[in-house]
Amino acid sequence: MVKRLRDIPYPIGIPGRLASEVRLGVPLGPSASPEIELAEHDIDGAAIRAASVRGLLHRNRGTERQDAFSCAWRAERSSLLIAVADGVGSRSRSREASAAAVRVAADAWSLEDTTLGELVQRANAHLLEHTVIGESGFPLGGTTLTLVEVSIVDGVIGPGHIAWVGDSPVWVLSGGAWSEATASAVAGDAFAAPIDALPSARAVVQFATLPGGADSIFVMTDGVGVPLRNSHEVRQALASWWADAPGIYTFGGQVEFARQSFQDDRTVVGVWSAATADPDGVAASRDAI
Repeated sequence: MVKRLRDIPYPIGIPGRLASEVRLGVPLGPSASPEIELAEHDIDGAAIRAASVRGLLHRNRGTERQDAFSCAWRAERSSLLIAVADGVGSRSRSREASAAAVRVAADAWSLEDTTLGELVQRANAHLLEHTVIGESGFPLGGTTLTLVEVSIVDGVIGPGHIAWVGDSPVWVLSGGAWSEATASAVAGDAFAAPIDALPSARAVVQFATLPGGADSIFVMTDGVGVPLRNSHEVRQALASWWADAPGIYTFGGQVEFARQSFQDDRTVVGVWSAATADPDGVAASRDAI
């Protein structure tokens, strides 16, 4: 029998054997999340691209993608909300937790004037009420949650706010240089250490601000955040690819870049200001697909 190899359109350095040889597996069932989820939007010339891809480890084990994202826009406030969640891999129903967390937060933000911290607490309360508890007394599902609220006026990314629980980071790309906006605000304080995931009886939320005028911002799970933080090659490649907004199918392939030893689910929501969105480049990349 011929062994079919997976296509690797965007390797960075050594892609690793698993990237091409992982078994594709049988369908997981009608209630499972799709392998890949894509979304694209435009706000006054600012471009939004979102992609979530099932990681190689989940493909190899025959388990579903556990990441989730949501975007919401309030025109009267010229504000965009981005919610990204990464289900805890060791818990069997974490996809349910991540999907519920981003949905609850985005729904509440769309209907009410409330702070990001209150939105995280709202999502946590929902999960505390609805997450199934196993025989060990621990929830069968768990998730990180990162929320970003940012203004967009005339296509320019304005100041913003971040609230998060867990390790799903926010990165800023300006002038070709990366900077992480979610460095822990309580690092080194053992008495204020943040929890790793929701739901929790004591949800400690971390906060940060985003300065206005960034070329682009990226809210992501650690499937991309860890290699971005640890590899110069990854930072260099992604800075080049995302200097302006790619077409959505190109962006999805790039989020799934192959890099040896990085095999987690991958989710990124990127926002490019109108000055860097480059609609001509987007059209060209789409034509090439």
